[in-house]
Amino acid sequence: MIPVIALTQLAFISLAVVFAKILFRADGADAASGFALWVQQHGMWLFLVPVAWVILARVCETVRRAPLSPPVARAMGVTLSVAAFVFLLVVTVNRQ
Repeated sequence: MIPVIALTQLAFISLAVVFAKILFRADGADAASGFALWVQQHGMWLFLVPVAWVILARVCETVRRAPLSPPVARAMGVTLSVAAFVFLLVVTVNRQ
């Protein structure tokens, strides 16, 4: 379950970063919104979120006294996937 959730997060984040870069280049630097400019400059750091979640989820599965239980870690991963999807929607719709 962890690899599926992680790949979903990575897919949504990578689509959002790619769409932001395409929209930024299509609109030009002067017409782009502040959010598109931020994604253009700092979007690659968002790829650390799924990596950090995978590490946390694996620790929760293998360590006896983990900081979270495995179902809570999976729920947290699903929540991050939904947040990444919302991020994708905001990037593609917000063209001010």
